[in-house]
Amino acid sequence: MAWMSQQVRGSGVVEVTMSMDVQRDSIVMASATEVDASGTPFIGAAPVLVQSVVPNDGFKVRVRAWAGWPQPINVRITAWNLSSDPRAYDQYFPPIEVHKGHFVVRVNVPQATPGSKFIASIAEHYGAPHMGAALLQVHSVAPGFGEVRVAGSVDWAEPLPFRLTLVGERRP
Repeated sequence: MAWMSQQVRGSGVVEVTMSMDVQRDSIVMASATEVDASGTPFIGAAPVLVQSVVPNDGFKVRVRAWAGWPQPINVRITAWNLSSDPRAYDQYFPPIEVHKGHFVVRVNVPQATPGSKFIASIAEHYGAPHMGAALLQVHSVAPGFGEVRVAGSVDWAEPLPFRLTLVGERRP
């Protein structure tokens, strides 16, 4: 599976562009964490979160994160191209949603149970994933019997179209 990490220093919104073997339809997940001067990750007092992950044709993935600290801190952003090993997981693309504010989306996944493992990402979507100016967040991913609920928010003045990508472990 294709993994890539990149370190950036900043406060507030930080962005990186990573070179990965992807296309705009690729399934790419990302995480962000604070790191110390030697590059060791730790959970500090600063909230660090991924705001948007946008794979583009041409082998580039743009990741926008937010480092909630008044002074610049070191942040490591890690991206995983799940499309490089499609046998390891099942993916779900619920229909494009249009929301502003907080939302909960229910996705029918017949084999899901409360013990299932799922992750989700969100991106603005105008015919393809799009890196816009809005703050989009996934807050919680909760598997249940036959469904997965994803809670999140869209921080923008108008309702925006977005695509959720839901990925779960492949069951034997």
